[in-house]
Formats: sequence, C-alpha cells, structure tokens
Amino acid sequence: MHLFADFDEALVRQCVDEFSAATGIKNVFSISCLDRSANFSDERFVFVLARPDGSPLVLKLDTAEGTTRLTKEYGIIEKLRSHFDAQSKVALVEPVYLSPTGRFHVTEFLEGKTAKQIVYSPQDLLQAGQVFRRGGEWLNHLHNSDPPAVKTAWFNWMLEEIESLVHTSQPQACARQLGGFVAKLAKDCQRLSGAPCIATFSHGDFHGGNLVLGRGVSYGLDFTEASTKLAIYDIVDFLKMDAFLPAEPSEIGASGIRNRSTEMFFKKYRHNVNFDLLTCAMRGRLLIDWVKISREAFARSEFLRKKFRHLDHRLSTAFAQPLDT
Repeated sequence: MHLFADFDEALVRQCVDEFSAATGIKNVFSISCLDRSANFSDERFVFVLARPDGSPLVLKLDTAEGTTRLTKEYGIIEKLRSHFDAQSKVALVEPVYLSPTGRFHVTEFLEGKTAKQIVYSPQDLLQAGQVFRRGGEWLNHLHNSDPPAVKTAWFNWMLEEIESLVHTSQPQACARQLGGFVAKLAKDCQRLSGAPCIATFSHGDFHGGNLVLGRGVSYGLDFTEASTKLAIYDIVDFLKMDAFLPAEPSEIGASGIRNRSTEMFFKKYRHNVNFDLLTCAMRGRLLIDWVKISREAFARSEFLRKKFRHLDHRLSTAFAQPLDT
C-alpha cells in the first residue's frame, strides 16, 4: 500500500461520493492506495475501498485531461462477460460502476495472490508450474473470444527499440556481448519476417501481476491495453516472469524460458503457435529488458542487479542454442 498523503484525498472522496450517490451504496469506506503508475505517477491510481459490512471494492482513477482509457477498459470487461460467465475456472474482474466523466470506475476486489507473487515467492517450482498452467488456461479462453485471423509477423521493432535504448542510455550490458546477441536476433528476425502467425483479441499487458489466482478460479484484470494483435505477444508477456526462477542451463530452452514452464503453459493453451516466432519474440523481449538496465540503475538498485544477472544467464543460454530446437 502507498501513503494516502501522497494523493489528492479530496478528489478521491469526490469520486467515492459520486459512486455512492449513483449506486445507492452508502457504506462508510476506508480508502487506501493499492497501486500508482510508475510512468504516470501523477495521473493513474488504484484504490481499495474497504467497508465494515461488505466485500472491498476497487476504484481505478485516471486524472489526465480528456482520457478515455478507463471508459474503454470498462466497455471491454462488459463485452467479455458473456464469454467468461459460463466458465468455472476462468473469470474476469466484476464491473460495478463507470463514472460518466470516464475518469474512474469501480470493480469488485479480487481475493487471492497474483501469478507474479506466487512465482517469485517462495519460488516453489512445482507451484510455479501450476501458475503457468493456469495462465495458459485463462489466456486460451480470452483468445477464443473472437475468431482468430492469420497475419504476418514483423519483428524489426525489437531491433529498433534496442538500438534506441543503446543510444539514449548507458546500458550495463557488455557492448561486445550485446552486439553478439543483437546480431543473432537480427538474423532470426530477417529469416522469419513475413511468416504467418495468428492474431486474436489480446490482453495487451498480460504480465503476472494481471492474473489473480483464487481458489480454483483464475481472474484477469487491467484491460487498458487490450486490442487485436499477434497472440504470441500475450504469451511472451506472461512467460517472461519465469526468468526470475533459478534454472540450470540444461533446463532452459532456446527462448530463454525453462522448458518446464513452457510445457505447463501449453497444457491448457490450445491455439496454433509458430514456436520459431515465439522463441524469437521471447529472446527479443528478454534482450530489451536486459538493455533497459542502465549503469546508473544497476549501481543504485539491488533488485535491478539481481534482474540483470538472471537475464544475462537466460540470454547467454538461449542464444547458445539454435532457434528451432
């Protein structure tokens, strides 16, 4: 939780008053900040509304002028409800109220831990495997919400992003090692350019913090980046948290992800996947995350030093293997 003093309490209280007046829910809410955007720290917040005689609620707020993000997200959740309602093991966060201004909405609070919390602590590899299985199951159902289309894959954006990061920051990565990885990635991107790949309605930000694992039910949340795109990008977003788990080189596949985590994910994810494209995209994503760690950030943060070491290990192991293993 974040200190409430960091926020405009009067504004949040106004939102709660509007919600109470519109819905007739007159509880005396205790408000605490659950999350604050790292990149938009003055605009985007998530608050928990606790009450003495009912389940907590979540108020998501965006103070940017003219924003439509939350209106779009609320509409997506409502549209997807019929697709998820008949399911017993996969579900969505339940919508409660959307402000006519579009600046906030209210949903039910989800009980349970996020996939990331379970995978990262206490790093029980058997339990982590079940997290990846449940992630594949939830994503498979989302990707079934609209008929898939066949598109062509273009990965030059990864090379362009890496080049931009190298020129605008001072990466901690060894220049010679980085150059070798980029050369191999560029060769793979060139060979795979134009290859067919399915596009589906996708989450757009399917990291481990956006899947809450309740008792037997997996809940997806945060649809602000949802759109139709290549399905493999959602898979990459979810699987990449595996990079923080301990692994011997023999356990790591050409993608940089442990073979066991990939296997568990695809027990329930049933869409056709071009695994060469998935491997290439995963390598590119891990490489981008590695290059993003600057010398200054590496020196300042123990967490980033740990992250750097894990990514270095995974990338070295991945690029030592042929792409199509």
